[in-house]
Amino acid sequence: SEDDYELTVVVSPTSPPTDPPSPSPSDGPSPSPSDPPSPSPSDPPSPLPSDAPSPSPTVPEQCMVNVDMTCVDDDGTDCDDIPTPEKQCDTSDVITFTYTAETCDESFNSQDDTCEDIGTGPSDSATIECKDSSFVVLSVNTVTVGDTFTVALGNAPDTDSISCAILSDSILKQTLVVDTTMLTLKDKFGSLQLESCDEQSCLVPITYTYDIRNIGDTPMEVTSVTRTRGTSTVDLIGIVEDRNVEVGESTVAREIKELDVCVNVDEETRIRVEADPPQGIPCFSEDDYEL
Repeated sequence: SEDDYELTVVVSPTSPPTDPPSPSPSDGPSPSPSDPPSPSPSDPPSPLPSDAPSPSPTVPEQCMVNVDMTCVDDDGTDCDDIPTPEKQCDTSDVITFTYTAETCDESFNSQDDTCEDIGTGPSDSATIECKDSSFVVLSVNTVTVGDTFTVALGNAPDTDSISCAILSDSILKQTLVVDTTMLTLKDKFGSLQLESCDEQSCLVPITYTYDIRNIGDTPMEVTSVTRTRGTSTVDLIGIVEDRNVEVGESTVAREIKELDVCVNVDEETRIRVEADPPQGIPCFSEDDYEL
């Protein structure tokens, strides 16, 4: 017979899942061989003693000169600003003539003058004798071309008309008669040209001043001063007051002449100064003045 039997399966309760087993600790990586420790920085070597610095080159003292030119009349008026006088003479107690050595044909005036040339007429030098209408000698002057001379008339009626004789080597070369009551500046009577009557004058004394200053840093000696006017160049070193000039100081040269203010003047004056220092290069300066 078939036996009956009962199978009993006992199931054990399932354990909760467990974490996977921790890996066994592996040995840490072998430390790579380390570099040898850097040596501690050493102090920089002491600098070798340096040579003493070479002295800087000496800058030579420099010669520098400056010249400044001025032109004024006796009142201090700049030569360019001197007024022209009234040409018609108001009074004529004292008159001034310039000797020109020109013939009677060159006369130019507003009066009916008398002029006569003898032979070839006046020469470059002459003796001039002027008399009043009573033949009293008023003046005797020995002149060359360009010279001026004065005739004192006073207020005597006999001087309303004067006569002048022009002689060369005691030989009469020209005679002329001038009416002194109707004179005009720049009137020409043969070889004589009227320049002034009392205070009215075409010829004004002027002074050119050349101020020479040492603007360098060494003493200097003024060695040359030349003045050029037109085509004429003149050496003025002989009129320099002091040729040796210290730093910052100055010296001066002066030149006196007459300016004709009754004629148009277009005249340039140039001054050039040269100087030498005790050592080094000479220096120079120039200045111009134009009338």
